[in-house]
Amino acid sequence: MVDGSRALIAVGLVLVLVPFWGPIADVTGEDHVYKSVAVGAEEGEIETGETESGYAWEVTDRIACFRLTAFVTDSECVLEAGLRDGNATVTDPPRRLLWSSESTRPTYVVFGMEGQPYRRTFEYNESADIAVLGLRPADPETVLAEASSSLDRAHPAAGTAIESGEARTNEPIGVGDGRLYEHDDGYAIVYRAATPVFLSAKPTVERVLEFVAVGVGAIALYYARRGIGINPLRQG
Repeated sequence: MVDGSRALIAVGLVLVLVPFWGPIADVTGEDHVYKSVAVGAEEGEIETGETESGYAWEVTDRIACFRLTAFVTDSECVLEAGLRDGNATVTDPPRRLLWSSESTRPTYVVFGMEGQPYRRTFEYNESADIAVLGLRPADPETVLAEASSSLDRAHPAAGTAIESGEARTNEPIGVGDGRLYEHDDGYAIVYRAATPVFLSAKPTVERVLEFVAVGVGAIALYYARRGIGINPLRQG
């Protein structure tokens, strides 16, 4: 019986001390898995390597329609797609169109993950209340340079994903699932390659489990103490 009580004490101590050894052991897995793919300019077009997953993601908010998912599902991209063959004149344009002029909308457009990049043009004749929208071919090197972010201020996982091909982190890199970065060898897209796993990092759940573990451990220590006869009320 004494051996059983001592084992119960050991279990109780392990549970009571969970808040101390749990974070160090990092029992829960990392939440986000990122990978990278090279992107560059070739013969006047943007070219992107093959990704290892079919997850849909937005590469950057600095280039419109530059994504894995079909751009035809986006009403804005459908409008832009009709401008590749010329300008479009919009009479009595809605105010949201005027508010989303070049000053607030992405300057560049790429339909899908590869192809010719375009620069948006926007002219508004206030007296006639007419807006003229258009697309003009743009230099892909210029587009990538202006749309990419520097790794200097990026999440450390972004640099790891580009250097090693994969990175795991408890915190997401940023808004959205993909980012376009400039690095020593050119440009690369860092994208989310996996959904959170069962034992992913969930701080709120972890705190609750720690509380439960400490409570169960305290109960185990109480009964173990009684089992080996060290209750001070029974001595004498």
